[in-house]
Amino acid sequence: MELARAFTDVLGIDYSHAFVAAAQGMARDGTRQYEAVLEGELRQTYTASVPTDIDRTRVRFMQGDACDLPKSLPQFDAVLAANLLCRLPDPIKFIHRLPSLVKPGGVAVLVSPYSWLAAWTPKSNWLGGQLDKAGDWPAAAT
Repeated sequence: MELARAFTDVLGIDYSHAFVAAAQGMARDGTRQYEAVLEGELRQTYTASVPTDIDRTRVRFMQGDACDLPKSLPQFDAVLAANLLCRLPDPIKFIHRLPSLVKPGGVAVLVSPYSWLAAWTPKSNWLGGQLDKAGDWPAAAT
């Protein structure tokens, strides 16, 4: 939603149908209740709200796979991939697709905690974050 302050057309894509449905609800209603774990079984209900000065009609959402995005997607002025790379089975496939998604002069922003987990990304596809075969940190590139 925040990107709608700077861009007239914002498309959010997520693999999770539930995340897309929640985002669509926020775009439609401007608010959404959610629960957060406080401790153990204790939960608290909160309400997330879109600031009233954001034009929610500029934002739309769709379900999609970042490793297999539709060829029909247009080029964008900006692509934001937040908390994505270390949750993809093949992050290089997404990175190789970026040039076709970003307009000339546009920007791609990749933000990741790089918290690689084999459950999401096979270790052979990790972009770093591995010890060498002797169990040491890899040598720095020179």
